[in-house]
Amino acid sequence: MIIRQVQIRRFRGIAEMDWSIGSRFSCLVGPGDSTKSTILAAIELALSAAPYVAFNDTDFYMGVVEHPIEITVTVGQLPQDLLRDNKFGLETRGWNSESGLHDEPHNGDELVLSVRLLVDDSLEPKWTVVNDRKPDGEPIGANDRSAMGLIRISADVEQHLSWGRGSALLRLGNTQMNLRQVIAEANRRAREIVAGADLEALKDAAFKAEQAAVTLGVKPSGHYRPGLETRAIPGRAAALTIYDGVIPVKQSGLGNQRLIALAVQSLAFPEGAIVLIDEVEVGLEPHRICHLLRKLKAATEQPPGSGNTAGQVILTTHSPIVVVELPAENHHVVRSVSGRTEMRNVTTELQATLRKAPEALLGRKVIICEGKTELGICRALEAYWTQEHGVPLSHVGTVLIEGRGSDNPRTAIQLSSLGFIVALLADSDTALNPDVETLQAAGVRVIQWSGNVSTEERVALDLPLDKLSQVLNLAERWISEESVLDAVCHQFGKNRKTIGNNIESWLSNGIPEGEVRAAIGRAAKEKRWFKRIDIAEELGEIIGQTLPGIQSSDLSQKLKQVAAWAYEQ
Repeated sequence: MIIRQVQIRRFRGIAEMDWSIGSRFSCLVGPGDSTKSTILAAIELALSAAPYVAFNDTDFYMGVVEHPIEITVTVGQLPQDLLRDNKFGLETRGWNSESGLHDEPHNGDELVLSVRLLVDDSLEPKWTVVNDRKPDGEPIGANDRSAMGLIRISADVEQHLSWGRGSALLRLGNTQMNLRQVIAEANRRAREIVAGADLEALKDAAFKAEQAAVTLGVKPSGHYRPGLETRAIPGRAAALTIYDGVIPVKQSGLGNQRLIALAVQSLAFPEGAIVLIDEVEVGLEPHRICHLLRKLKAATEQPPGSGNTAGQVILTTHSPIVVVELPAENHHVVRSVSGRTEMRNVTTELQATLRKAPEALLGRKVIICEGKTELGICRALEAYWTQEHGVPLSHVGTVLIEGRGSDNPRTAIQLSSLGFIVALLADSDTALNPDVETLQAAGVRVIQWSGNVSTEERVALDLPLDKLSQVLNLAERWISEESVLDAVCHQFGKNRKTIGNNIESWLSNGIPEGEVRAAIGRAAKEKRWFKRIDIAEELGEIIGQTLPGIQSSDLSQKLKQVAAWAYEQ
C-alpha cells in the first residue's frame, strides 16, 4: 500500500493542506508547530482500524465545530480484495505520477481508493470511500480499513506490547483461545501458572517479536515470552505482556519499546504496510537511529512479494542525525502559515549542505555564515545577544550554519525557496554569485562588510590596538609565535628581527597604524589563523568584549544587523 494524496481540512492546527506524495520514503522536517505531527495523526485517523475514535471540540480548527473536519487519504497498490466489485471496485479512481488524480481511471492509471473521514459537530466519525461520481461515498468499516495495513509509532506504544484489544500481538498467530480462564488461574497462582500454561501461540508470537526486534537493533537480555501483567484487570487478555527474561518489556527504555512495537506491528500487518513514525529519534542513540533508518529504507526498496517490505514510510524528526543519514530528496519541509500547511520537496542540490549543516532544515530562520571563522564568531556572540534580547537564538527559531564558500549564495536561494527565512553573512573581498540583487529578489538578507575585505581584515581594521594584540596572542597560542609574527612581517616586507615582535615595536619603527592593521588582517586571512570553529569562538569572545566601545565601527554595525535580523519576528 502507498498513500498518493492527503487532503486535510479544519483539523487541529491545519485549516487546509493538500499533499501529493511522490516517494515511498518521506521525512517531514521543519520548525516546531509546523503541524508535522498533526499530518501523521490525520492519516492515522483516516485509515484507522479502530471501529470508533473519540473526538472533541479541540480537534476542530480554532475550535469551530460548525465547520466539519474532513480528511481524505488516497491509497494505491491496494489488496485485490478491496478492489472487487462487491467491495469498492466500483469506487476506484485513477492515479498517474505525472498528471495526478483522475476521478475516472485512465488507461495506464494505478487504481486507487480515496478514504474520507468526516467529523461534524455531533463528534461522530464517519468513514467513506468517495469520488466525484458518488460524493456521499460508500461506507468503509474497520476491517476493510485495517486491510490497508497502517502502522503508527508514537510515544504511546505500550498497547502493542500486550495481548490486548487492538494489539498487534493479538494478530500474530492463532490466539483465539480461552485466555480468560488461563489468566484467572494465573491471578490465583501468580506467574508460575502463566509460565506453565499452554500458551504456545503466544510464545510463538513473542519469539517472532524478539526476532524482529533484533533486526531493528534491540539486544534482549534473555528471550521474549508471555508473562503476567500484574497491574492488568483479572480475566482479560491484556493481562498478558511480553517479558524479556524475567523483566516486562514495558519496563525497558522508551527507545527499545518503540523499536519492539514497530517490529511487532510489522509482523502483524500485511506486506506493504504504511508506516508512520512521529519523531523517529526519540529514545535512540545515534547509531541505532541510523540502523533503524537503513532498515526502514531497505524495506521500502524491496520488490513486492519478497517479504519484510513496507509500502511506504512517513516519519517526522527534529534530529540532525536523521537529516544527515537520509538523502536530500527524502526530506519534505513543512510550513504552516495562517492555517495553511504546505509541503516543499528538498532537492539533491542541497545534499552537501545537509551533510555539513543539517540544522539548516530544523529551524525557522537560517543565518548562513561565510565559513568557520564567521560561524565561530557568531556562536560566541550569541551569549551577548541572549543577554541583550532576553532569550537565546533557539527560542526564536534561528539557527547558525557554516557555509560552503562560493556555494553560499545558491544555498541561500534554495533554502529561501523552501520557506526558510534566510540571511547570508559574507565577506566582501570577492563578488557573490548570484549577486546581491538576485539574492535580495529571492528574499535573502545579505550582510557584508564595507570596504571589500574579509572578516579577518575587518576585525583587524576595527578592533582597538590592545584587543588586536590579544588577537595575535590567540593565533600564536594555537599556531606558533614564530609563524604568526613571520606572516605579519612578511606583509611589511621586513624581517621581524629588525622591526620587533609586537604592534608597539612595529609602530615605533615607523610603520603606520593603517599598514599594521592591514598586514595583520591579510596575514590572518592568507594563513587561515581562525579557520577552526573553536578558535574562531575565542576570537568572538574578544570581539564581544570590545563591541560596546566601537559602536560606530563597521564591524559593530554589521554584527548588530545580524543580531537584529536573527531576533526579528
